[in-house]
Amino acid sequence: NQNVYIQEGNNLYAQNVQEPDISNGGDFVLLNIGSEKSTQHWGNAPERQPRRYVKQRIELTDGKNLVLECPIPADLLGSIPRKDMREFTHMRYTACTSGPDDFKKKGFKLRQAETTPPRSTELFIVLTMYNEDKDLLSRTFHGVVKNIAHLCSRERSRIWGEDGWKKVVVCIVADGRENIDQSSLAYLAALGVYQYGVQVGEVRSDPVTAHIFEYTTQISIDSDMNVKTGEDSGVVPIQVLFCLKEKNAKKINSHRWFFNAFGPILEPNICVLID
Repeated sequence: NQNVYIQEGNNLYAQNVQEPDISNGGDFVLLNIGSEKSTQHWGNAPERQPRRYVKQRIELTDGKNLVLECPIPADLLGSIPRKDMREFTHMRYTACTSGPDDFKKKGFKLRQAETTPPRSTELFIVLTMYNEDKDLLSRTFHGVVKNIAHLCSRERSRIWGEDGWKKVVVCIVADGRENIDQSSLAYLAALGVYQYGVQVGEVRSDPVTAHIFEYTTQISIDSDMNVKTGEDSGVVPIQVLFCLKEKNAKKINSHRWFFNAFGPILEPNICVLID
């Protein structure tokens, strides 16, 4: 086992990264995305300040929705066993400008519905959170991971088995971007589920109501901060959907995102609610 230490308020893979700046234009936006190069410098002050941002032209999905496919950090990519599918190598970010009731109507989608063929969801699990720290989050998340691994070990089941993880989606809904504990964000970043600096505040003048991150992680970190990955770890791929609400709107609203926004797209057979 590897050990990882998540310091309060720090990101494991990127430091000194600001939120991106965006400019709107027709059916695309221009994003200033923070450079991965270190901003630390030792010695005399440089004569010319290096650029910290690279401007990219991003075409909007269906001409209206901002969806980014972000490569995971190199350190994380080197530690995972499977790299044969994009869901393992790229985190997907969606800047949602609708409410939960209009999510599907406004053309927003989830990865499971876009696979060929679309994946059926047998089990849809939600973890709602407010300002819980990494210790509470890791205890709950790692427990869910172990249960999914058990389902995948059932060889005689007609539903489960080796690829049973494709039938389970774990949804984490955080109630407010200003309220979430920074150590929990660092924990999710270590899993590859979250990346700093990609969120935007508006798309074509429409305010963003929720920041949605999708990634299939092959890593779990227990409450002692032991990293579990690889064939001998007992960890299977976990489809994670992380919804970071822009504003605090209470738990019932978090459940509306789970049931009204994501549920109609995934159409699960069984829903499980965990606090």
